[in-house]
Order: sequence, then structure tokens, then C-alpha cells
Amino acid sequence: MAGYLGYRAIPLPLAFSLGYLLPLGLLAASWLRPRTRRERGTRVALGIVSCVAAYLYSQVALYVLYTVAILVWLNSLDWAWR
Repeated sequence: MAGYLGYRAIPLPLAFSLGYLLPLGLLAASWLRPRTRRERGTRVALGIVSCVAAYLYSQVALYVLYTVAILVWLNSLDWAWR
């Protein structure tokens, strides 16, 4: 509950949270597959792909946020040549 309230206190753009829907869907698909030996490889592969997708998305989102923050900071400086 505290995590939910913490996220609700910091309003993030909806686009940042939508990027986690694909990994969440893949993870749900890995849990909903039949529990047979034949399906075990598929379940493990879906779980791994979902974790990698969530990690890569978080790294890309972090890079974008850092880039925007640096550009805003550079724009806010009082440049001598203006």
C-alpha cells in the first residue's frame, strides 16, 4: 500500500507507465501457461523476456529523463553571449 501511495504522490506522465504494460503482459502470460514439462521452456522464456524488456525500458526512460533534465538546466543558465 505504501508503494502505491508513494507513486500516487508523484504524478508521472502516463507514457512512462504505459511502457511497463508489455512486460507485465508477458509476465502474466508466463504465469498463465499450463504447468506441464512441455510448456516449462515457454514459461521460462516469457518470464526472462519480460524482465529484460522491463529493464531495458527503465534504462531508456532514465536516459530520456536525464537528457531532458540536462537540457532544461542548460536552458536555464544565464549565458553571457545572449
